[in-house]
Formats: sequence, C-alpha cells, structure tokens
Amino acid sequence: MVNDDVLFGFRLRLFSLAQELGNVRAACRIFGVHPSTYYRWRGPVLRSGLEDAPTPRAAAAAHA
Repeated sequence: MVNDDVLFGFRLRLFSLAQELGNVRAACRIFGVHPSTYYRWRGPVLRSGLEDAPTPRAAAAAHA
C-alpha cells in the first residue's frame, strides 16, 4: 500500500469514528488530529462526495 493510500484510509477511519461517536472532537483526540484539520479534510468530501474526493496523490499532482 502506498503512503498516500494509508493516509486516505486514516482519514476515512477518522470520519467513520466521528460519525459513530457523534463527536468530532473526541474522534480527533483519539486519532491525534486537531479538529480544524478534520474539517479541512472533510470539506472536499462534503462538496463532491466520497467517491469524487481527491486522493492525496491526485491533490499533490494538481499542485505540481
């Protein structure tokens, strides 16, 4: 698995836990992520859906 895929999976698990707990702050604390980072990662998912969310690899290529 590529590092970008690992990061994408990490984010998906974080989103899932936040939804399961119903508490973003608690999920972020468990994962060691600041809540503002969670919301920055979550923005593209809300705008275009999970299927269309850019993977970290695609985002890096767009900025190259």
